[in-house]
Amino acid sequence: MKHLILKLLIILPLSNILSQTIFPPFNDTKKQFLFERNRIYINESKGVVPLIYGGASKITLADPLYRAKGNDPQYVSKQAPLRSTYKYYHNFSIEYDGKQISELDLLSLIGLEEEKNKIINNFNEKVLEWEKEVSEFEKGDQFYTTEKKMSPLTSIMGGDEITTEYCLYYPLAFCGSLFTLSGIIGEGTWGRTPLVWGVISFGILIYDKTTEVIKTEKHKNTPRGKPELRQSLSNNQIKGLVESYNKNLYNKIKSSK
Repeated sequence: MKHLILKLLIILPLSNILSQTIFPPFNDTKKQFLFERNRIYINESKGVVPLIYGGASKITLADPLYRAKGNDPQYVSKQAPLRSTYKYYHNFSIEYDGKQISELDLLSLIGLEEEKNKIINNFNEKVLEWEKEVSEFEKGDQFYTTEKKMSPLTSIMGGDEITTEYCLYYPLAFCGSLFTLSGIIGEGTWGRTPLVWGVISFGILIYDKTTEVIKTEKHKNTPRGKPELRQSLSNNQIKGLVESYNKNLYNKIKSSK
């Protein structure tokens, strides 16, 4: 596995270099300068970075029960185990004349103004649609309500069914059983009083389990975020356009006097 990771770290960054056309340098420095000033570079890097964490040491008691045994405290150093994972990265950018340019700049540079305008118009339509949604949102009701079915005890406590079960159901069931048993075994007043409380406890449980209330909650609506202008062409499409442009540029400069 380690050998595989090392191969990936070496091969992946080089894959970008090997995939691009290598243009032989001009003997004429003016032509080479002209080519370098007008050519387009694709800067792409991807690979795997190993991440290692853990291994921290801490001091702890060797025996937490040293007081009960009448011993003096003794401390030991323990080290957390080392753990490793991997992070994948992929960076892609377009460079022209030493500066990073956008996809729209690229399309304009290589003479595809119509395609550039299509992307801009499509994005502007999305922005107008978003602005319309925001306008309608501000005019309308900015809140909505939801209904949630729950038991009466859960509604009173304001929690959930699990909290109610542990905080009320189990104590009521235990107390109801204890009171009922005491009422059956006991005599006189001592027998009747616990029995009444036992019946009340079980009555509450039965009522809560067989009754359902609807709790309404009010929430504030929020409009979706403003659209962002994203890259519309794939990386491979951009690389193909750049290759074609650079070849034409190179041949044009090469044939010039």
